[in-house]
Amino acid sequence: MNVVCVFAHQDDENAGLGTLLRLHRERGARITFVTIANGELGASWDPSKPLDEVAATRAREMGNVAAAFDGEHICLARRDGFVFEDAELRLELTEVLRATAAELVFTHAPSEYNADHDVTSQVTVQSALGTEIASLATSTPALAAAPKIFYSDPGAGYGFEATHFVPFDEEIATEKARILSLHESQTSVMTDLFGSDWVELVRSRDKVCGARLPAPYAEGFRPCLHERRVPFGGLLP
Repeated sequence: MNVVCVFAHQDDENAGLGTLLRLHRERGARITFVTIANGELGASWDPSKPLDEVAATRAREMGNVAAAFDGEHICLARRDGFVFEDAELRLELTEVLRATAAELVFTHAPSEYNADHDVTSQVTVQSALGTEIASLATSTPALAAAPKIFYSDPGAGYGFEATHFVPFDEEIATEKARILSLHESQTSVMTDLFGSDWVELVRSRDKVCGARLPAPYAEGFRPCLHERRVPFGGLLP
């Protein structure tokens, strides 16, 4: 199975790392991480840091995360904080999804707390649906079928109600925390923002989600139903 995660920024994949670990280990999934923005605004509270250095740091950290899955990170290098959909971006992402032979895509929910996230969600859906349209020309031929799409849970307060849940145990939770900690720069920024350790906050959120099943931990998703593309049962672990 070829799984492609399309998110706006480096670290946005945090809501699905446990699921990705299970897909990689249990099904041998090939994982590709795609970020739309270059992450240059990642040092939010320190304007003295050159933006190109911040972007380079975040690219390195995201590369380390991808390496933990024996995967690849592809950055489309749009300006952080100013992601807008246009024909160029849609075609570029369509080509990435075709080149990676995407079968399952994870992306942001359609309406979240960040405009870059919202645009990424929209362009991901349209690009994914375009992968099977042969008359939409890119370097790689059209796919036989468009990939299935799942939205990741942005957390409480945004009207997102998960319908699909992936449980995992303490060992997966510990490995998820280790991988999330590879975003060293963002761990520091998020801890300053929330006043608590960000990695532990994510673990706590997964515990709350798991309690709904019940399970030690879980992550929640919702399928994209555009064009009546209802994911088949058993697509997620």
